[in-house]
Amino acid sequence: MDAWIIVRDLVVLLAAALAFGMAFERLGGSAMLGYLVAGMFVGPSLLGFVGNEAIEVASETGVAMLLFTIGLETSWSRFRAMGALAAGGGSVQIALTAAVVTGLATVIGVEWKTALILGFCASLSSTATVVQTLQHRGEQDSLHGRASLGVLLLQDGAVVPLVLVANLLARGGSIASVAESFSLTALRAMLLVLVLVFVGGRIMPRIFDAAALARARELPILLAVISCLAAVVAAHAADLSPALGAFVAGMVLADSRMATQIRADVAPVRAVLVTIFFAAVGMQADIGWLFSGTNLLLVVGLAAAVMLVKTMATFVSLRTFGAARLTAAAAAISISQIGEFSFVLASEARRVGLFGFDAYQTIVGATLVTLLVSPLLVSRARRMAAALVRADPPVAAEGVAAEQQPHVLLIGYGPAGHEVASQLREAEIPVTVIESNPRSAGEAMAAGLRAVVGDATRSEVLEHAGLGSAIAVVVTLPDHLAAAQVIAELRAHRPHMPVIARARHHRFAQRLRLSAEDVVIDEEEAVGRLLGFEAYLAARAELDRREGKGTDAGTDESA
Repeated sequence: MDAWIIVRDLVVLLAAALAFGMAFERLGGSAMLGYLVAGMFVGPSLLGFVGNEAIEVASETGVAMLLFTIGLETSWSRFRAMGALAAGGGSVQIALTAAVVTGLATVIGVEWKTALILGFCASLSSTATVVQTLQHRGEQDSLHGRASLGVLLLQDGAVVPLVLVANLLARGGSIASVAESFSLTALRAMLLVLVLVFVGGRIMPRIFDAAALARARELPILLAVISCLAAVVAAHAADLSPALGAFVAGMVLADSRMATQIRADVAPVRAVLVTIFFAAVGMQADIGWLFSGTNLLLVVGLAAAVMLVKTMATFVSLRTFGAARLTAAAAAISISQIGEFSFVLASEARRVGLFGFDAYQTIVGATLVTLLVSPLLVSRARRMAAALVRADPPVAAEGVAAEQQPHVLLIGYGPAGHEVASQLREAEIPVTVIESNPRSAGEAMAAGLRAVVGDATRSEVLEHAGLGSAIAVVVTLPDHLAAAQVIAELRAHRPHMPVIARARHHRFAQRLRLSAEDVVIDEEEAVGRLLGFEAYLAARAELDRREGKGTDAGTDESA
């Protein structure tokens, strides 16, 4: 395909996504729904402005980038903490959902192999939709948010074995050949993880630190994108899920001091690619087929049945592995939709002959219906769960992370920042430092402070550092332009937050006062007052000495 045709398709798709996203937001809905509808309109089944060839790669890259940033939020220790619930609950959820949907499909006359793949498609949920909505609502660290994420990650990891099952069903094979194929896949996955852990844990942090110390601001951004895409290419070369490779790459970098800044740097790229993904999902639907005969009723009925079955299966599986009823119910509602990787599995099933055109369009249509209602369900999951499990306490107690505890946010850890942190620690007030220099951030951590490496002019960095629970912010940056940018960003998110800032020169002090809540320390005035006070003390001491000396001399003469 001509490269300029690809560029044209991307421009048309993004323009349509922008228009429909704005329209849906204005109507009180979710922009993600607008992206889906945009893909349906400009795709090959309706207006035909955009083809499928180039968009598929971009959309898969978008999902990979999303999972890379999720991995950056999920360190190994955190992953181990939710491991039992994720591995056990996710496995049981997939098995239960697939079994029930397969059974129902077989009863109505669907051939068993097709029914089984249909059950697998129904068992997978949408990581992109759920995570986007949870992050937008600030619920990614809630109990049901963590449970949902754990199951979603298990589902994403199961995509490759499920695709392998589809291929084996299509061509047949003995139990021994099936076991051999699974063993080889597991071996490749283990080798990939070991390579990514070594490179991401030993080599990449040093490169990121060196890039952060360089003058070129774009170097860390390039390294972040290269890290993600290299992991995607490595996973694809190993015949594994590219998204799984991206997630592992992000997770091994999660303990790096640069994790927060990496996440902030790739956010704009991820936003564009995820938008392309949602629009590409909409492009898969054949509108003519969907609205002919009773197809629409079939699709809506399948979507409703799958969401009901999946909610019950997820609730049972999470309860089996120790989740509280409220948490299990809220997570089950959140991940009840059919997900993006179902398209991967359905496309493979169609390629190998297990799905015909009607079966493929049925699962595509049902997926679109569930994705359209999913943002509404995720945003209301806790309230719906509370209504369903009234026997439980209204709200389960949730652990409070360090960034959610009341603290003072300190921007900059130079000599001035050292002094501020020292005084606050003496007063036993928790301090979180944001510092763009990894070495200075390391000094703050060595002093026992919580420190985040990142650019405080970026909202993602401020949010990760805990701006939402900060009781005050101290800006010690010597550059008045950078300080003004930080204060403006703070004001955009917390208009009435007490902000204490430093102005190195008198002429810049007024520029930093953006609201009545801002306190700006004018260094020239402060130094002048201190110099004046010290001069007064010196002069007073000298005058007192002279007066005392004169008195002594007079006493001697009279004697």
